[in-house]
Amino acid sequence: MLVSDGLFAHKGVHFASYPRPNEALSDRNMVENFKNLQAVINLGRTARERRTMPLRVCFPSFPPSILSFVDRDQTICSPTTPTNKKLPLKEVTVIHKSQEVMDNLQILVKYIEEGLSVSKVNLTTQEAEYVSYSINLNQRAVGKRLRGEKPKVEAAVKALSQDQIRAFINEQRIELEGHVLEGEDLIVCFPSLPLLALL
Repeated sequence: MLVSDGLFAHKGVHFASYPRPNEALSDRNMVENFKNLQAVINLGRTARERRTMPLRVCFPSFPPSILSFVDRDQTICSPTTPTNKKLPLKEVTVIHKSQEVMDNLQILVKYIEEGLSVSKVNLTTQEAEYVSYSINLNQRAVGKRLRGEKPKVEAAVKALSQDQIRAFINEQRIELEGHVLEGEDLIVCFPSLPLLALL
């Protein structure tokens, strides 16, 4: 049997080179959608592990004297055999500032439910309802530059509102007490939520 890779005929598939992709057939939007899907699932799984809520739980074996039990899936489990069952969560919230990303993820929401073993997926762009940031002055970056003005600027940084912090995150620039602070001059601390996937 001869296998052709478009250029040469080979005796078997193991001797043929990998086929060259046809970029004209590639759906860039679909590729981007699945990248976002993968990011959500990876972040969700990481959040579960950090909070000791793994996808699967191994129930230990028990003495034969203990009766068998019926789990949530109505499957009879033998008490003498350890079982490895999924541990579903009630819901997960995915936040992204782009409505287009949320609309595309809505099409793939079943994959998120299966990938994270969750009953309900909430997709939202309303970051302010879920996320509260904190911000601090980067002492190493601005200490020498500000010198005597540092306490006054530091107090102004601590007085920033959530809207002002979000503006700095987007623009990477803010003016306080006559000083322009950019990029690494300020340290933004992201919150740790019960189960939140941020793209």
